[in-house]
Amino acid sequence: MKKIAVLYSWTKNYWWIYTFFRDIIQHIRKNNKNIQIDIFSVTDLPPGNLFNNYYLIKIPNIIKNFLFKFNLHILFSSLFIPLFFLKKLKKYDKIIINQELAFPTNLLLKNCITIIHWTSIGPAKFWWKKKRYIYSIYYFFLHLNCLLTYKTSRVIYTVSEYTKNLIKKYNKNIQVCWWGINKNFWKIDKNVKKEDFWFNKNDFIMIFVGRFDIWKWKEELVNIMKNINNPNVKLICISKRPKNYQELQKINIYFKENLSETDLKKYYSISDLFIFPTKYEGYWTVIAEALSIGLPVITTNTWLGYILQKKYTSKYPSIKILNILDWYEKYLPLIKDFYKKFIKNKSIEKYNYNIPEIDISNALKCWEKIFIE
Repeated sequence: MKKIAVLYSWTKNYWWIYTFFRDIIQHIRKNNKNIQIDIFSVTDLPPGNLFNNYYLIKIPNIIKNFLFKFNLHILFSSLFIPLFFLKKLKKYDKIIINQELAFPTNLLLKNCITIIHWTSIGPAKFWWKKKRYIYSIYYFFLHLNCLLTYKTSRVIYTVSEYTKNLIKKYNKNIQVCWWGINKNFWKIDKNVKKEDFWFNKNDFIMIFVGRFDIWKWKEELVNIMKNINNPNVKLICISKRPKNYQELQKINIYFKENLSETDLKKYYSISDLFIFPTKYEGYWTVIAEALSIGLPVITTNTWLGYILQKKYTSKYPSIKILNILDWYEKYLPLIKDFYKKFIKNKSIEKYNYNIPEIDISNALKCWEKIFIE
């Protein structure tokens, strides 16, 4: 029996990290019956029975919420996982460590592999250029711990070329193993209509999927809707509702939370445009989901947007990539152009994108080798 330990810090806000491991492990189990995969965490445990065994050090909710609110859960977990679980981890054949939790576990155990989805280098640089120095300083100090992980990891695997380029000067042994989504599942649901969700068929619906907070640049979304000022243009945010959500409804921003993947697919299917003005990511599956559905996309030149800009924007004019430093004014003419097409044709064409980098079937064999060999 081959024993594998997975170390990561999880909460509902990091759902895509769960689906990342879910899809890999489900694929591995189809081809490898004689394998045990356990998870170790000091924050939350993921749902279901994905792993064979679950190991958790419970902490008070007030501490846990504070850690995730200020992105300190990685630092906290990297210190406490080896403190509580080192003796048990020594019995495993391989240890897969998610994000910057690797240090100091990777120094104490030789059979560790580090997976980096995103890095705090990006946020620190972005906030500095935006002259929000408090945020920049915060991420700079957070990055100091990350540097220890980069420099001490025997090998690092990452999900995008963008992340590799940010951290390659700290570690020469970095390999890219792309990620993606199940394109057989993420197809447009032609049976749903806007009217099924209390919208009008003449409404132009934009969709955003992610945390509605300053880290995902909610200011851009709010300013976009304020300046569009068109009652027929609606923005659906698949996100936890903020305290002022009733005020935001006045500018046509609506919130839906705790959706299943099936329900999320329905909301993609009734939408006319996917908008995601994020300023730093690693991969982020939601844009891959939107592309698989066939939506036009407006996002930034980070993470997956980086490869889209390099290879696909000339082929697909419906993919618009902006600079991470662009303000909301740059989004407005692009949205208005899509809206004009919507008015003219009474709908927005769904596209059949041929983008191998968003197809999970192209990545699973790579990740299987990382876990098994």
